[in-house]
Amino acid sequence: MISFLKKIIGVGMLFCCTFVLTAQQYLSVPVSNNMKYYEGRIDDLNDVKINLNCHKGECLGELVYLRSGDRFNLRGQQADNQVVLEEYDQYQQLSGLLTGEFIGNSLVVAWENIEQTIGSNIYLKEVTNVQTELSNCADNKWIQSYKGEIDRREVEMVLQKTASNRIEGTAYFIKDKKSCIIRGEVTGNNNLHLNLFDANTQSAYGSIRAIYRNSEALSASFYDTNNAQSSASFELVHNIGINCMEYADYYSTYDFLYPHSEDPLFNHIMNFLTKDWMANCKSKADLIRQERATPPLRASQRGYTWTEVNFYSNDFISGLLTHDNTWEGNKSTKAFNYDFANRASIELEDIFKAGFDYDAFIKNYIQEDFKDNEAYQSDVSFQAWLNQQHFKLFTVGREGLHFFSNFHIVYGRQSVLIPYKKIKSNIKKKSTIRRLF
Repeated sequence: MISFLKKIIGVGMLFCCTFVLTAQQYLSVPVSNNMKYYEGRIDDLNDVKINLNCHKGECLGELVYLRSGDRFNLRGQQADNQVVLEEYDQYQQLSGLLTGEFIGNSLVVAWENIEQTIGSNIYLKEVTNVQTELSNCADNKWIQSYKGEIDRREVEMVLQKTASNRIEGTAYFIKDKKSCIIRGEVTGNNNLHLNLFDANTQSAYGSIRAIYRNSEALSASFYDTNNAQSSASFELVHNIGINCMEYADYYSTYDFLYPHSEDPLFNHIMNFLTKDWMANCKSKADLIRQERATPPLRASQRGYTWTEVNFYSNDFISGLLTHDNTWEGNKSTKAFNYDFANRASIELEDIFKAGFDYDAFIKNYIQEDFKDNEAYQSDVSFQAWLNQQHFKLFTVGREGLHFFSNFHIVYGRQSVLIPYKKIKSNIKKKSTIRRLF
């Protein structure tokens, strides 16, 4: 582990993948008293600006990607609070279609390429000045851990707000030793809607409704699958930030979302785990920009990196980083496990005693676990794929160690939990994870 950390520190200090770009004054359409300026983000990630001049139902304007500086002319019609626009590139080729709605001082737009095979949502607010500065796409995203009660049952909960107000997370019922997956959203008026699913069966377990206030406790209601209501309350325990890096131009869009803490070593590890993905995206974007812009290439190259935090407590954080892009066609995943108390990454060799063949034990345990899986028993193709998986990805958790397969387009990512009680005798006496059981 020591050599691994030295490698990370060395690379992390030398590598810093940032995009040094300057915002400019983006305005080429004629200025008039009808001109309005809107700024916002594509899918809550990429900075964008729209300047729009609508008069007697006819609209002229401009759409600008603020990081790359790429511009598009807009032409279309407005009827009441609805607007339909055609997008033209620098060669006056029709490159996209926009349909939007004015809501108060906001403009909400759905963008599509001309084949209508690629789309995104653009959320903008009206501004008074033409000059625009780049925003930090992490400023409304977070990872938070809570501790509380649902119907007098003690619960630990981790929530992660990602792009476009999506909420993901986990809940652990301590006495029942039950884990749930959380999926939901926080609406524009801060209503928090969370749906809970049994982590083992994926069946619905209930839902939580609350008013979200940043960095405050949650007073909520829990509804079981029969819609019976009970009280719930949660105290905010920890709050960790998100590092967000994004870029968009005529051809490409990519973004990276991963945790960012006050611990420098943890941040170096996150940079180390994502640096190759970032370099790959930047190289691909630079390469395709050498080609002449044509509508079929519009937004054709897309890359995404996102985080699933599986466990977050006083001392530990663990989860998965996943990257996907359009030019390679397969997801790539890396796991992270970190001990904040000792400022150290956690590897399997740090957990198990010398002489214990944990690779063989883990393989045998996973094989036995899937013997009771109905889908595995009935699907020969599933069996063949799963038998080739090595389950090298792992995360530490409240109940035990979670092992994960690679991602499959049909079967998804499979996981197996090995409870601590099954491996306790083979865990080193000084292993940091002994604090979890």
